[in-house]
Amino acid sequence: MVKTKDMASNWWGKAWNANLKKYTFNTIRLEKGKLLFKCEALADFKINSDHIKAIVLGSNINPYKVKITFEPISETKWSNIQTLYAGSLESFEKILDNQFPNEMTDIFTNKLSGLFPSQKEISFNCSCSDRVNLCKHTAVALYALGVKIDNDPKLLFELRGVSILDLISKSIHEQRKNILKKARNKSPKVLKDTNLSDIFNIEIQQGRSLQSSGNSNQH
Repeated sequence: MVKTKDMASNWWGKAWNANLKKYTFNTIRLEKGKLLFKCEALADFKINSDHIKAIVLGSNINPYKVKITFEPISETKWSNIQTLYAGSLESFEKILDNQFPNEMTDIFTNKLSGLFPSQKEISFNCSCSDRVNLCKHTAVALYALGVKIDNDPKLLFELRGVSILDLISKSIHEQRKNILKKARNKSPKVLKDTNLSDIFNIEIQQGRSLQSSGNSNQH
């Protein structure tokens, strides 16, 4: 359950809340939704794989039922994100720790390729009589999602049908390719010594080859 007195306070939630303006031409409903949110009008809130459901209290004796559905991110967008951030392993680790890496801003907010859905990639449904695209009850649910994202940014990946673990796997794969590419440019002897040093955490002695040569001459 979301503590409805508390608005999002971290970068994740604040960025999500700022993003809500692109879903409506009437920001008055967003303001009314924010007020309802702060007045604890959210009675229930559940996140599913591609949608969220909420029950919001209002002027009617019966509470309002809200459903917000997210379209999966397109394969093209996801492929572009994987390519752009293939070398950002440390940044993804920060996200897993609920920290925000500044270099990752675009992965969420970019209008063309970010995880925040465009108007065409998100749909709203409310049982109230207000027939606008985004009513104040829907706004309550959207602000509640901001609080959830604040505490667990991985939720945004999941709602768009992807996993941050895929990005981490891609990043590890790219780093391994780069290491192997650099290794091929080294001489076999240097590569062999480097690998031994890394694996056994020891320093290869420069005189080793001379000692081996001396031993062979004794036979």
